[in-house]
Amino acid sequence: MIRPDTPVAARSAYKEHLETSLKAVDDYKPENTISQRQWKGIVWPASGEADRCPESGVSHETLIQIGKASVAVPDNFVSTRGSCATTSTEPPLYLACRTYIHGFGAT
Repeated sequence: MIRPDTPVAARSAYKEHLETSLKAVDDYKPENTISQRQWKGIVWPASGEADRCPESGVSHETLIQIGKASVAVPDNFVSTRGSCATTSTEPPLYLACRTYIHGFGAT
């Protein structure tokens, strides 16, 4: 059997715990384990400490070729930007999305 003062004492003890925890919030300093271990030595790319030309082990010419190839448009690519050419077999939602995506920003 629970005594009548037990719930009151439990609530009071819990409220005191919450009040003590709330007071400790101002002094709380979280442990910054990620930047202290896994990301140690990593700097923000825009900072002055960032290495703008890190050694990658790949020649400069190869990097230029990769960069150009990554943005090159294939010769057989046909752009439909701004075009609403569709077939009657395409579902209406696809037509709406396609028109929106390809027509967005078209002049």
